[in-house]
Amino acid sequence: MNTITLYVVYLLTLVAWLCGASAVLAADMPCHFEPLSKQVYVINGSNPDQCPIKTLQHPVTNPVTIIGQSGVILVDPGSSQQVGKLVVDRLRFITSKPVIAIINTHIHGLYWLANHAVKTEFPEAKIYLITYKAPLAHVAS
Repeated sequence: MNTITLYVVYLLTLVAWLCGASAVLAADMPCHFEPLSKQVYVINGSNPDQCPIKTLQHPVTNPVTIIGQSGVILVDPGSSQQVGKLVVDRLRFITSKPVIAIINTHIHGLYWLANHAVKTEFPEAKIYLITYKAPLAHVAS
């Protein structure tokens, strides 16, 4: 390897680290959205062959995308910033539309800690929480 190649590898490694990539870059993970229908996709986080949990620091909890005319509804984006970045990266393989809404179906962090990563990429997305008191409550803009 020549000196320029080594500098490029070093620089790319540094940039990945500075951007918050944890143990694995999203592009290295096999976790892809699989179609359930023409407009509905899921990452099967419970399938260790598709989404190996050992490579991620946090579990992928079956995020679902519903692709509409004006944008994407993302349901339960995941359990961490790292998983959220992975979900956003994988979303770009199936659509160029923006995320317009995030729906969280559970109150514990496995389902909503990735919201921040999604909001970073799609700041206009609104966040909703499904609770027993309010079937769909808008919790954040």
